[in-house]
Amino acid sequence: MSSENTPLLSNNNHIEANSNDDLLAERPNQGSNFKAFANIVCVVAGTGTLGLPYALKLGGWIGVGIVILSLFMSLYTSILLMKCLYYNGKYRLTSYADIGFHAFGRAGSIAVWAFYAPLIIGSPTMYLILAGTELKNLITDVNISARTWIWISTAVVAVPFILMKTLKEVA
Repeated sequence: MSSENTPLLSNNNHIEANSNDDLLAERPNQGSNFKAFANIVCVVAGTGTLGLPYALKLGGWIGVGIVILSLFMSLYTSILLMKCLYYNGKYRLTSYADIGFHAFGRAGSIAVWAFYAPLIIGSPTMYLILAGTELKNLITDVNISARTWIWISTAVVAVPFILMKTLKEVA
């Protein structure tokens, strides 16, 4: 059983400060609160939000209940994630795999990566496939295959990211 005072991560996997200075909690000049807020708004108010009214129309009051339940589940898990992020109050973990490692050892790190890798690779891939397919459906006057539209949408999305040195320009 865990309580509010019980640490979420065990102290068994201690990190030496000399071996990995990136884990120190102090990170000056890494970005502003406004940029973090803007990035969160861009993620939350993304493409999926545009389909929310239609989904609620189809789901009715049960759909509204599921959205509200999802809100509270997301809020609770984000609080847990922030507690895990600052390991011992002194060290800052930098990835989900680090949290998995400190919670469950090497097996936890591997399990987190096994679920996280398909997500970070599959989500953009699905987005590009859906974008190309929808372009094919929207632009019917041009005789271009869906595969070609997928490649066009990939080029439109990927080229700006390839031309940037860092992702600071995105923020």
